[in-house]
Amino acid sequence: MRISSTQLSTFADCPVKWFRQYVAGEQGNFGRAASIGSLFHSIIEFRIMHGYEPTRSMLCKLKGNYDDPRDHLRRYPTAWEPALEMARHIEDPMSYIPADYELVGVEVCLDDLGVEIEPGVLCGGYFDLLARNADGTEYWIGDWKTRGKASWKKRPSTDEDFAENIQFTYYAAALTQAFPSVEKVHVTHINVLRPADGGPAVKEDGATFTRLFLESVWTDLKHGVVASMIQMVEAGEQPDPPTDTSPCWKYGRCPHLRACTARRQDIMFGVEDEADSGGGFFESFNTDKPKNIGFFGSFNGE
Repeated sequence: MRISSTQLSTFADCPVKWFRQYVAGEQGNFGRAASIGSLFHSIIEFRIMHGYEPTRSMLCKLKGNYDDPRDHLRRYPTAWEPALEMARHIEDPMSYIPADYELVGVEVCLDDLGVEIEPGVLCGGYFDLLARNADGTEYWIGDWKTRGKASWKKRPSTDEDFAENIQFTYYAAALTQAFPSVEKVHVTHINVLRPADGGPAVKEDGATFTRLFLESVWTDLKHGVVASMIQMVEAGEQPDPPTDTSPCWKYGRCPHLRACTARRQDIMFGVEDEADSGGGFFESFNTDKPKNIGFFGSFNGE
């Protein structure tokens, strides 16, 4: 079993979505904004590793650690230009590393550190930029964030905000488990606003975590959310879907919403587990209309 910070975030949003995507193996959807971000990451990684800007064909042939750019270019060809424009706005990616720190790596795979939160449960993910001081007592994590206007305004800015950030605390806590000498972990969001939203523009936010705090985070994760994940995997049964599906519509129309609403109907009417046997609640109003047309579309077909 492998648990990434994305899985933790997904589980926090909706355990059903996590189960269907990461345990049952159902494919989730990604949009153009996600492809822009992934291509941006790949371009920056290429520049650091090779010293020059890649063309599309170069990026596809000399793939890095972060992601396979071919999937994103195939699905959203128009994502290339904004990603390239954002990457060009970063004149020197290495300039964000704190003074007197040495680079450990770019898109460093957390899996390779062999950190287990429980026996047989590997910590997975990537550090966009990872650096450390000379004696290895302090590490620095740099994370590229490509943002639109809405998330730009909501980005974390205080230590308290970062303490609530699942990705950073998970990665930082894993570092303390991998390296007993670590006393502090510094984290930095490097926020790049997408061109369509008024960018490129860059703002940095960060915080410093002590080993004591990160060990408490590790304990909380281990005996809390991770324990729940393991229990669901061992049982092989997904949890009941939420009664309120409005967040699923608000945040990108979750691809599992149809099955969840159908299962919720079954539960309400005492039907045995037939979650995927028919249309969901919202679709049932208008079964002759195209699928995935949205809540209001399910009434008027627009």
